[in-house]
Amino acid sequence: MRKLMLIVIAAASYYIAGMYRQMPLMILAVMEWILLVFLFFVPRVLRKKMRLSIPVQRSEAQKGSEKECLIRIEREGILPFHKVCVHFKVYDDGGVLVQENKVSKTVASLAEPIELKVNCARCGILNVQISKVYLYDYLSAFSVACTSDAQMRLIVLPEPKAMQMQMPSAETMRNRQEEFAHRSSVRRFGDENKEIRQIREYRVGDATRYIHWNQSAKAGALWIKEFERDEETAFEILLDMMIPEDWKCERRDGFYEVVSALVLGILRIGYNVNVSWYEAKGSDFTMVSVESGADYRNMMRRIYQSEFVEKTKLIETAYEKKQARCSQRLLKCNLLLECYDVKSYGEELRHRFTYENLEEELSGNDIVSLW
Repeated sequence: MRKLMLIVIAAASYYIAGMYRQMPLMILAVMEWILLVFLFFVPRVLRKKMRLSIPVQRSEAQKGSEKECLIRIEREGILPFHKVCVHFKVYDDGGVLVQENKVSKTVASLAEPIELKVNCARCGILNVQISKVYLYDYLSAFSVACTSDAQMRLIVLPEPKAMQMQMPSAETMRNRQEEFAHRSSVRRFGDENKEIRQIREYRVGDATRYIHWNQSAKAGALWIKEFERDEETAFEILLDMMIPEDWKCERRDGFYEVVSALVLGILRIGYNVNVSWYEAKGSDFTMVSVESGADYRNMMRRIYQSEFVEKTKLIETAYEKKQARCSQRLLKCNLLLECYDVKSYGEELRHRFTYENLEEELSGNDIVSLW
């Protein structure tokens, strides 16, 4: 609209100057057309001198919040910027578009970043991509579009809700220990105060404090120390991530929330947690030890990066064998069509969360018995 108005004014000035043949009017008409040409080329010149970047390319947010992603504009040359309009898209880890928006800002100073607000409505990984950037002239009449490959990876964690966990009575614990007395003692990944169980190659997500620097220097690759720890110091959670028939992918958000609340609930009563699940890429189980808030965030990030698998006889057998090797302190989280089940060793149901009332159930006072 502004561009059209300037063209109409310049055309009217040119027409009046030609009709009255007045030199001042002719000069005015010529200057107006020169101004239009100048404004037309300004954004095209600025496009070659602009570089857009996202300083923080990986960040965390909480479900239900609005995360601000900062964008910086760098300039080469002496011509200042005036107005910038950034179009961005947000995709989930499955490549589905979940948000599309634009932000316009008059750039008074390049030191001031542009803020993109991302709505974190679901748990998981969000990829924020800059689709188009529009540069405007100094009267915002002409613009030019340019592309950018800047993007940001956002890890959306569930709200920090901890389940109300109930420890069994002393008699129940004694009966359980007698029941599983015939089982061999299981050793788990622990801390540096215990003896080293083995040295293995580094895997993504391993704590850097456990790196064996001498072995890593000799091998030219990172190696990790694993330590012995008694099974009584930790609970085990086995995540059944097999997709049931007619299952909707939106329901994995609730699964993430149940897992998060379960782990935080066990941590709150003073126990560590070993979380395992079947990794489709490696065709084997992955285990993450959770002892702190940093371990919890690492666990959620690795679960997000894992794929839900189709239910097959081979994978079901693998879960049965894995469960047989687990200790008595086992909780299994099942992903069902309409609900999420938390079971103990022996497939004994401890609690059932429904998809429709999940928020209310997690926020309520329901108590989950561990044994």
